[in-house]
Amino acid sequence: MAGLWNRFELSERWGLGLGAIYRSRSFASTSNQVTLRSYSRFDGAVYYAVNENVDLQLNVENLFDKTYFPSAHSDSNITPGAPRSYYLSARFAF
Repeated sequence: MAGLWNRFELSERWGLGLGAIYRSRSFASTSNQVTLRSYSRFDGAVYYAVNENVDLQLNVENLFDKTYFPSAHSDSNITPGAPRSYYLSARFAF
């Protein structure tokens, strides 16, 4: 498994983030009979500093809305990864 994330400052207030996660194929359980396919997932973020005390951030996970299977609880209980997801957060400093 490998991951990479980088943030680019566009100005004092704006920033962009791009990330990638790669996981090679793996077995679903200790039986080694079922294999989970390898996958790559790409994520992104936009950052905005409202002022020196408030920062906003919008994250997008699974930018390309790909189907992938990151985990399993057994050979017949395989969990799909989340579809494209959006997360908005705010940070307040006092």
